[in-house]
Amino acid sequence: PGTPKHYATSPTRRCLTSPAAYRTGLGDETAVCPAIQSGDAKQLGIEAARFEFGATCFTTINELLHKTGVTPRQVDYVITNSSLFNPTPSLSAAIMNHFKMSGKTLGYSLGGMGCSAGVIALDLARELLALHPNKIALVISHENITNNYYCGNDKSMLIPNCLFRSNGSAVLL
Repeated sequence: PGTPKHYATSPTRRCLTSPAAYRTGLGDETAVCPAIQSGDAKQLGIEAARFEFGATCFTTINELLHKTGVTPRQVDYVITNSSLFNPTPSLSAAIMNHFKMSGKTLGYSLGGMGCSAGVIALDLARELLALHPNKIALVISHENITNNYYCGNDKSMLIPNCLFRSNGSAVLL
């Protein structure tokens, strides 16, 4: 009953997750957010989830803008998708504010669509750009594991913990 205070140190969890994690094929270059690495269930929550989003997506967007030479104020549309993490203010608003984008930049935040949301976000960008040529769309796909990490010992519920990692990708169209 309840979440163990230090769930990562549970012998039952180690016994159940170690073999499954090994068989996923995920290498050492994958990342788990600090809140989960700590093993302290009290560190999971909205602030930790926001940190995970910023660490993966802000870095990715910054690198993309630098490589392409596009400035944040040139971006006309920001489209984000995240199946499980949809805070208020939205992820697109967080990006627009963080990068000080133009007041004319429009933001779209898609959520709750599972893995297909990345394709749907790209299609939305395609539709917007077909209607408004010579505009720039920034599409960001992200999945956040912080708030959805399972802290119990039910084997069937532990599998997603072994499969998913922090991630973020961005593309300019």
